[in-house]
Amino acid sequence: MSEEHLEDLARKTGFVHRKSKVRVDDFIRMLLYSELDSGSVSLNDHCCDLQMHHGVRISKQAMDKKFSPSSVAFLQKLLEEQLDKQILQHIDIEIFSRFSSVKIKDSIRWQLPDNLKDHYPGSGGAASGAGMHTQFEFDLLSGKVNELQIHNGLYQDWADARQTVDNIEKGSLILRDLGYFDKKVFGEIMSKDAYFLSRLKPKALVYVLQNGKKEKLCLEAIYRKLQCNQLEYMEIDVFLDKEAKDPVRLVIEPIPDEEFEKRMRKAGREATKKKRVLSKKYKSYARLSLYITNIPGTWVPIAHVRSLYRLRWQVELRFKAFKSHCKLAKMKKMNKHRMECYLFANLLHIMLNWQIAISFFGVIWQNLGKTMSILKFFKTIEAHKQLQNNALKNTELMRDYLLDLYKTAAEKLLTEKKKNKLSIEEIFNINIS
Repeated sequence: MSEEHLEDLARKTGFVHRKSKVRVDDFIRMLLYSELDSGSVSLNDHCCDLQMHHGVRISKQAMDKKFSPSSVAFLQKLLEEQLDKQILQHIDIEIFSRFSSVKIKDSIRWQLPDNLKDHYPGSGGAASGAGMHTQFEFDLLSGKVNELQIHNGLYQDWADARQTVDNIEKGSLILRDLGYFDKKVFGEIMSKDAYFLSRLKPKALVYVLQNGKKEKLCLEAIYRKLQCNQLEYMEIDVFLDKEAKDPVRLVIEPIPDEEFEKRMRKAGREATKKKRVLSKKYKSYARLSLYITNIPGTWVPIAHVRSLYRLRWQVELRFKAFKSHCKLAKMKKMNKHRMECYLFANLLHIMLNWQIAISFFGVIWQNLGKTMSILKFFKTIEAHKQLQNNALKNTELMRDYLLDLYKTAAEKLLTEKKKNKLSIEEIFNINIS
């Protein structure tokens, strides 16, 4: 983020050809640290920002020209550099000691102004025909962001799972939600000597070996067995399809009645909306929590499978922080290049602070045995972002800023224990032996 590096990168990407009234670092700071979000900021607001904070006088027309294909390329390259130069903070956690990495992946969607539908088509609906879909994956152990990809609103998670399966390395554990569920992908993960943990999709068929033959698993019979024997959970070896040679673990838990009723109300609303009728099989499925995995039982016993899967919510907490406190999903009507400048600037802001957050997360865990709340961290950063803006002036100011921020994080930004739920610290401290 030094002035020299930004100028050099701007010339390489064509953003700067000759001396301009608006310096590159002023342009970056205007986008990263403006008090207004991209859902409300105007070109005139940017002009006022530059004049008030940097003494630069510029017209709205000249400002509009700053949002060009070359400025998009410049910001995109700056984001790529940030992702390439991540400082990793490895966390030693016993339950994950056998895995080379623990990769958690999810996606986030939001609508764009309707005038962008030719560039970023969406699913349509009452609000807008334009949409964006971002894929985000990180390693829970090191904090490294492995993937940050932008797609149009029609892109699907299951398609992403198939297209990125070659990126999975040996020994890695993959945690994803049902949107990525794909039996072929699970088979590919197993062939790479990697591991997965997923919930079982409602309509997915799995098979059990009975009398030397593979038969479809009957969930109704499983539920009756759990009830009759008053079991908290049970585990069965199942096959993903009839041709599969190696079984995987299916871990089954009955859910409380209130949770079942909640699921049924939600499913009922969806069924009514789509003019469908809920099947008897779905009702059996809805009474159970079903997890499939190829992790050996000696590594993660049955009692800990559900707790381990709960860590997938860490990515949703991060998305909530991104959307709530970084204003990622707010966008008013504007041209494509200006929208993309805002998008990549927002993502750059998030990734800069992600680097700080994940470093603090690791140090606080190692030193205090406690975990920092990502939501609280991003809320604090956003509320006091001008402190960070000032700290970018030189290394000494940045050092002081980080020390003060760390003290605040270690005292005020820790996660809180929720009633009747394991905390992330308790999951991390699970003793397999």
